Amino acid sequence: MTKGQSGTNNTIHRIKGFCQRRPLISGFLASLLFCLFGIAILDLGIRFNLIGSMPDKADLASHTYAAASEVYSIDGILLGKYFIEDRVPITEKDIPLSLKQALIATEDVRFYSHRGVDERSLFRVFFKGFLGGDASAGGGSTLSQQLAKQWFPRKSFPLLSLMLNKFREMEIARRLERVYSKEEILTHYLNTVFLGDHSYGIETASKRYFSKGCAQLSLEEACTLVGMLKAPTSYNPRTNAQASRGRRNTVIRQMQKYGYLSSQLADSLVNTPLILKYQAYSHHEGLAPYFRSYLRQYLEAWIAANPKVDSSHWNLYRDGLKIITPIHSKLQSYAEKAVEDEMQKIQSKFDKEWRGKQKHRLAQKVYLQKRKNTHYYKRWIQEGLDEATIDSLFEKKRPLSLFSFQGPLDTLMSLKDSMTYSHFLLQAGFCAMDPASGFIRAWVGGIDHSHYQFDHVRALRQAGSAFKPIVYATALEAGVDPCEFTSNEQKTYARYENWSPSNSDKLYGGEYSMAGALTHSVNVVAVKIVMEIGASAVCRMAKQLGIPNELPEVPSIALGSAEIALQDLIGAYCTISNRGKKVRPQALVRIESSSGEILYDATQALPQTQVIQRENSDMLLSMMKGVIDRGTGKSLRRRYKLSMDMAGKTGTTQKQTDGWFIGLTPNLAAGAWVGADDQRIHFRTMAGQGATTALPIYGSFMRMLLKDEEFKSLRNSRFPALSPSLQEKLDCPAFTFPLNMEDFREWWQSKYGKEDEPDFDGIMEVPQGGQN
Repeated sequence: MTKGQSGTNNTIHRIKGFCQRRPLISGFLASLLFCLFGIAILDLGIRFNLIGSMPDKADLASHTYAAASEVYSIDGILLGKYFIEDRVPITEKDIPLSLKQALIATEDVRFYSHRGVDERSLFRVFFKGFLGGDASAGGGSTLSQQLAKQWFPRKSFPLLSLMLNKFREMEIARRLERVYSKEEILTHYLNTVFLGDHSYGIETASKRYFSKGCAQLSLEEACTLVGMLKAPTSYNPRTNAQASRGRRNTVIRQMQKYGYLSSQLADSLVNTPLILKYQAYSHHEGLAPYFRSYLRQYLEAWIAANPKVDSSHWNLYRDGLKIITPIHSKLQSYAEKAVEDEMQKIQSKFDKEWRGKQKHRLAQKVYLQKRKNTHYYKRWIQEGLDEATIDSLFEKKRPLSLFSFQGPLDTLMSLKDSMTYSHFLLQAGFCAMDPASGFIRAWVGGIDHSHYQFDHVRALRQAGSAFKPIVYATALEAGVDPCEFTSNEQKTYARYENWSPSNSDKLYGGEYSMAGALTHSVNVVAVKIVMEIGASAVCRMAKQLGIPNELPEVPSIALGSAEIALQDLIGAYCTISNRGKKVRPQALVRIESSSGEILYDATQALPQTQVIQRENSDMLLSMMKGVIDRGTGKSLRRRYKLSMDMAGKTGTTQKQTDGWFIGLTPNLAAGAWVGADDQRIHFRTMAGQGATTALPIYGSFMRMLLKDEEFKSLRNSRFPALSPSLQEKLDCPAFTFPLNMEDFREWWQSKYGKEDEPDFDGIMEVPQGGQN
């Protein structure tokens, strides 16, 4: 056969083969054309909003995402956040170049060249993945498409839902590219993504996993976070370190492949260990958890009362507000440590007083009353269980995590025993304020927020003798001479059911001036003064000083029988320190929107009302200084070595149920309360007095504060000097006593201890059987 004949035959065979395959090819081409036509129709339907609504340019330009509102101390420390999604948006300048390169090399290598949709990737996915069955073909979605999916979640369609959503995302991606620049899309994407452990956005994830801002991320840290985008749970570096490190190295190799890293640097990076500096976030942890809980309610009330210009309201959990509080991080830290350290000692003393049968009897009584209020009991009743079965369930041992001062106590214990354990734990509250402005500097509401959320700074408890400065303020305002002596003889008041108030030391006799009675916390004198000026006048004064709740207009108010919150009582003391001008506790300094607009500013001083005459306030403050120098607060000088001007008052309620101390210095008002939540549980000895429970918390706090060089100016601070005329008005003995000096020395030491010398300068000797 000749060469020409061979070529002719080959041609004939090809023609015959084509003709034989023509129906198959024709069918394929027809199907392809039909699919392309269908796709074109769907695409047009999506573009022109014929298949569901689509966001327009205005929607895209105004889109916002939920951002956490952040709470800061006055010295710039982040205290906490309020959020639905824990996100802190950042700007383009905060994103390091290495992070952008890692993201593009891994997720969208042609990001800067496409216009929202990468057609090459789509064809690769279609032919290699869909037709060829190759799972490595990838998903084909660009960063713009992924952002579209994040901003506008997929909808449910009756037919072809996945395909329709894909076309919808492609169209939104194209529109995004017409509204935003490439850098803006990158920034929005990194602010939007979820990166595990409640972290939304790259900034929150950076702080969560590496305890640093996005701008400070190293190259390998940036690669770790980019690697998580594929599967945040599977590649979580905290829970799956090996898988996370492998995925990080994949990102590094992608950067090498596309020219962002040299081979030498990439080889070095893949061998580096995965090092985390994990920073967990819990509403129970961090500085000032009780204050943050209180502040949340305070802010929600402010938001309700202060709408936007368009009458809509700010959203504390979505609008990314910046909230500046007056809390000082150092004062807060010292306060929390003082409560922890001192309460551990106080609890140890308390436990020694409650042992054996007496504790068991009281614990059983408390348990039988309290168990019906537990969610366990209510749930079991709803399930139809009888009392006997419920009792057995309460007594069954189970794994429990309890509070202890040494850290969480994981143990096997019955619910009944755990209730006894918790009820016999003493609680505490501590708060510090600027006495001139009312700005709150520290706030500790209890011994542990994780286990006990009830806030004892706001709890209403009987104030005991800590209320007496309000009694004496009322007396001075009523014109009572501070040097008018009042008998220290016990008296029975028939009009009040033969009530006979007593002194805590059970010692009577002689007469006290107002200063002497306050210094030594003499109960019978305080009651007699209230009987003279009227309980209603005392209640009115308390209201003027900022005590918001209604107080009983009865003589026992002289002894602090009224229930008052620690926060409010400290506020009242601030007014005394502020020379009679009313001070309101302030929990906020400033609120800013996410764009920096100032929404609230408390630094513009509010007018202060004069509620106590300045002269009377100055005299009262001078009397309260005697409590520290010679009275129930003198251990602050001896034990804690505090040398600045100080004034204050201890307080102890009946049966040592509540212990109080509130102290004033020229620049700080602070106070503490100690007691059990169930008032049947209390110290059984005088070890439960305010001077031995609450005062040590204050003393420990002040001692730590004054050791800090930042606050050294407080060490020798002084109140304004008392004017000569007021000094003259107060120039009288603290008390008179119908004993000679030796007998008085014996009496004094029986009251204050043998090591304590009596204050002879503060007494006036009178003949035996003298004044009554």
